[in-house]
Amino acid sequence: MALSKVAPASARRVAVRIAAALAVALFLVAVYRAATQAITVDEAATYVDFASLPYGMMWKVYNPNHHVLHTILCYFSTRILPLSEFSLRLPALLGAALYLAAAFRICRLLFARASVFLAAFALLTLNPFVLDQLSVARGYGLAAGLWLWSLYWALSIVGRDDPRASRFELSRIGLALGLAIAAHLSFAFVSVAEAVLLLPCLFGARIRRLCSGALWLLGPAAAVVAALVLPVVFQNREGYVLGAATPTDAFLSLSAFSLLYKSASFDVFGIPRALGLGALPWIGLSAVAGVLTASSAAVSMARSLYFWRRTGRFAALSGEARSVFLIGGQLVLALCAAGACHFLFRIPYPAGRTGLYVLIGFTLLLPFTASAWNRAGAAPLEAGKEPVGRRKRLPHKDGSLSSGRLVSMYGLFIAIACLCAGRFIQEFNVRSFVEWKFDATSKALFLRLREMHSRSGLKRPERVAATVRLAAPFEFYRRATRAAWIETTPAYPESVLVDLIQYGAFDYAVLLPEDEFTRTRVATARLWKDPVTGAEITVPEHVRPTAPGLVLGGDRKPPRADPVACTDDSDPRIAFSGVWTRDTAFEQPLNGTITYSDRPGAAFDFPFTGRAVAYYYTGALNRGMAEIRMDGSPLLTLDEYSPRTVWRSRARIEAGPGAHVLTVRVLGRRNPRSRDSFVDVDCLAVER
Repeated sequence: MALSKVAPASARRVAVRIAAALAVALFLVAVYRAATQAITVDEAATYVDFASLPYGMMWKVYNPNHHVLHTILCYFSTRILPLSEFSLRLPALLGAALYLAAAFRICRLLFARASVFLAAFALLTLNPFVLDQLSVARGYGLAAGLWLWSLYWALSIVGRDDPRASRFELSRIGLALGLAIAAHLSFAFVSVAEAVLLLPCLFGARIRRLCSGALWLLGPAAAVVAALVLPVVFQNREGYVLGAATPTDAFLSLSAFSLLYKSASFDVFGIPRALGLGALPWIGLSAVAGVLTASSAAVSMARSLYFWRRTGRFAALSGEARSVFLIGGQLVLALCAAGACHFLFRIPYPAGRTGLYVLIGFTLLLPFTASAWNRAGAAPLEAGKEPVGRRKRLPHKDGSLSSGRLVSMYGLFIAIACLCAGRFIQEFNVRSFVEWKFDATSKALFLRLREMHSRSGLKRPERVAATVRLAAPFEFYRRATRAAWIETTPAYPESVLVDLIQYGAFDYAVLLPEDEFTRTRVATARLWKDPVTGAEITVPEHVRPTAPGLVLGGDRKPPRADPVACTDDSDPRIAFSGVWTRDTAFEQPLNGTITYSDRPGAAFDFPFTGRAVAYYYTGALNRGMAEIRMDGSPLLTLDEYSPRTVWRSRARIEAGPGAHVLTVRVLGRRNPRSRDSFVDVDCLAVER
């Protein structure tokens, strides 16, 4: 079934060794990238939202970021090894090994000519977009590797003179297809298409054998999907995948990711935003290759169907025709299914990483462009007989192309392959992932913040604001390093984050160039700018004109009143009136105690001598409003609500030199976003 005439043994051996060396080198590159590149937002979210949960909880939550099989493997890899970028990406490296090995096996099986074998393997493995998926902690590379192995086993069967499959062979194909779907749902279309197409190719119209084969092929796949995918997916059936709104956008996405890896910019759906004139030659090359591949595959499959119908035996076709029919047929079925789902359920067309199987499938079909137009390559191979349906207008008696034209077709493929491979090498990158360029220095930003904290002398944890692109990576590194010096923020919408920054809830705001909404609404002073991504560590303005003499959050200088030297809430100098509750269940407050109340009118008085006092409380989802009085005169109303728990939040009240009495009274009112109206006191610190 190998494409073209068999190459000399020496040339073949050299080509195989070169391809094997390339596969090993690319796997080492994937290992290097997995160990050194900074964590991305999607990877961090995979760990924080799913892999870090107890095992039973992973089955009760779902969103499109939950690539089930990959997440399960991440769960075990991050518990066997210390949490790091490398341990989280170990399942991706498993996918890399599977993908490279399967690509090598398929190319060696299909392409006998040494130059075609090397060109096809290079196109499958050097694509920088594909290389990204072999290192990043996502399920795409693992799904691609499993699908390619199922395809290799299927091609090995249909390439035999008598394509019969044992139960074991059918079961392992079905198992690989089921695991590919479990690794990522975007491979469901092509996996189902392969199974549906393979059955009639092996068993024809023999109903009894067809049903038996379906049981052994589809049974393992259905069992895996039922056990791993369905329990999780049914938790939330909204929006399984990202993709494109039109087929044109899908084509531009795959072309730009492959040939304009460094120069193009993409939106969140993987669609290139704007392509300049310099992109036109590469988009044109991609269009020529795509049209040539699609038309050649269509011609080959049409002829195969014709000869199959005339002879009644799929095995009567040539090996090349059977390979093209199986690869091209499943792509046609998968794309038709994707189109139908788009029109019926508005599921986007496969694009970017959700269209990875389309890119791989077309790459596998491209080397067949020469033989597809060679009519003898599709004809039945029955000894002593001419091909069925010979047309006299073709140049040779057997309906094949002349050797000169055939060589020209191979030359065209080699030329396209060389241009693409050269571009892939030019776009080669080990510093960032194309879809997450903004996270290329997330670790450097985290380390810079740690350095700033160590120099500031601040005793409490730093409160760091970041938009969704950096919030999850910061949380990942906080857990990986067990850092107690930083309090990260959840992935707030930017409008909420802006309100919190303006309210004074954070010490730092880390902003990316893409965070225009936040940049234009928050006044900040830049402390450091990353030269690679343009991310900036800034200090937001903490002073909000809520009331005279009130400063929320504190400034960047070490506070004059250290919480360790505070008057604790259990100190008898703080006089409580009304109903208050002292809680000792938390270790974060000073001395492990806080005192709280939600009863309107409950209050406490604190006499002191000094020019200011700092009131430390706990910002939380259930906190309400308190009235602050100084020497009996109302000063301001303090809202203690916070969307997340902020221990030792501080309100500093100026009083002037002398003896004073601070009074804090529970109002029983709350912020509309708060769940209750509790007010608490952790400690009080006097500035003399």
